[in-house]
Amino acid sequence: MARQGEGHARPRESASLLLRLLDPASAGLLHALLESHGHLCLFTVLDARKGLLRLRYSKDQEAEVRHVLALCALDVPLLIRPWPFEN
Repeated sequence: MARQGEGHARPRESASLLLRLLDPASAGLLHALLESHGHLCLFTVLDARKGLLRLRYSKDQEAEVRHVLALCALDVPLLIRPWPFEN
C-alpha cells in the first residue's frame, strides 16, 4: 500500500494567484472542480462576500493550473489576477 504523498516530489517553490468569483456563491462548485483535477492547487477564502480567493499551487505546475482554471471558468465565471495584488 502506498503512503500518502509517495511518488510526488515536494514543490520547490509555491506560487499564488488572486481569484475573484463573479458569483461568490459558486466557491463550492469551484472547489469541487479543482478537486476533480487531482488536488493540483488549493484556495483560501479571503472575502466570501466579494468572492475573493487566494489560489496556491506549485510554481512548476503553473501552466497546468492555468489550463485547469480556464476549464473551471466555463462553469464558474471568475477573474484571475497576479498575487500579491495592489488595492
